[in-house]
Amino acid sequence: EIKIKPKSVDNFHKQAIWDSKHSNARKKISIWEPKLEKLLKIKRNKMRICVGHYASTGYRAPNRRSCILLELTDVHTSTVFKSSNLDDAHLNHLVPHPIRFKMVWSQVDKESKFYAWKPIPPNKNYVCLGMVGTTSHDEPPLQSVRCIPVGWTVESKSKPKKVWDDSGTGGKRGSAWIVNSFGTIVFTEGHLAPQGTFYELKAKRFFASQGYVKGAHSLKPDLDRQY
Repeated sequence: EIKIKPKSVDNFHKQAIWDSKHSNARKKISIWEPKLEKLLKIKRNKMRICVGHYASTGYRAPNRRSCILLELTDVHTSTVFKSSNLDDAHLNHLVPHPIRFKMVWSQVDKESKFYAWKPIPPNKNYVCLGMVGTTSHDEPPLQSVRCIPVGWTVESKSKPKKVWDDSGTGGKRGSAWIVNSFGTIVFTEGHLAPQGTFYELKAKRFFASQGYVKGAHSLKPDLDRQY
């Protein structure tokens, strides 16, 4: 049985993916990717997964305590042994990667290039908790983030909190928001709050089977669904 719980980010990669230093924006922002271990070296029955990137309102890494990812623990396996329930094959059924990304906003000039991407889940049985940033027009690697079963979630009741907008840049208007307790970043065109449904975990701790639909990964993508 796999136990699910939110966990604060331990570390970020040494350098931000992007910052607004050379963008002429009046406000500061930097975008960070959490640093994950494939399997935690000490506790081999655990796995942490990235659900999106995070923002700092400066050029240093954000406060780790306010940046949350998901930890999966195989409760029937000792910490000494590598859990077969947390290998790639099992994870790709339980918490699959997106099938593609949709670019939702970009800021491009000579000194600064940034692209914000929304992960598109495999089908209606999964949702995404945040977005991903890059400095390339190419889609991010699908492996950079994972989706989670919609049955693990409830709709977020949090009012979106603006953490940055591009005032001063003269480019295509855009802004960055936090929409749930994970602290993952969501970008949108314009300076008004993003529209749509956002998600929280349904409980602080629960088992993976509580909300996971068997065979959910095999459902065909809903091509008519609006993302």
